Amino acid sequence: MIRKSIIPIIRIVVKNAAGKKELKGTLRISHMIPVPASELELYDLDNAKLLYKQKAMNDTTAGYVKSALDYYALEARCDLFERK
Repeated sequence: MIRKSIIPIIRIVVKNAAGKKELKGTLRISHMIPVPASELELYDLDNAKLLYKQKAMNDTTAGYVKSALDYYALEARCDLFERK
């Protein structure tokens, strides 16, 4: 059983192909910290592009690729949602 989201923890839940709810992750907003804008740095999106490419090619030589989401499947679901 997946517990309900509470104010400090948002649970990311989806239904699988069998219609059963699956916990995909959590967003712990209780762990957010304030950071002055002067201290923020932009994330290097080239790293994200590299991970996307590694996952698309199923290149599991880097261990983190195994735990990465299936981006193609997610994009297909997003497209389906937008068409409805």
